[in-house]
Amino acid sequence: MIFWEKVLLKYPTKLQASEEDAEYLPIVFSKWFVAYDQGERVIFVRLHDDCVWSIPPSKTWTNYNTSKDISLETLTDLVPYFHQVTDFDLYTGRAKYNNKDVI
Repeated sequence: MIFWEKVLLKYPTKLQASEEDAEYLPIVFSKWFVAYDQGERVIFVRLHDDCVWSIPPSKTWTNYNTSKDISLETLTDLVPYFHQVTDFDLYTGRAKYNNKDVI
């Protein structure tokens, strides 16, 4: 069983995700859920086979297994073609390519 699946099982009660929760996520995260952990509303996301988490409004993402912070540079590097665009926004996916807006 991969670590992400273990975390899913640990938090059987998932909260209803809000629009704010979805807007808070960098675009590289496609699988995620919201749950309470120690009285805090926490967003858990899958990163490869691992789990990372954050407590909004913080933009800090932490590896659940190692407790190490995941840098925005690490997340940005997961975006295909990132190095070919400019003015990239990790949260909306908006960028410029040849001085034209792209999403």
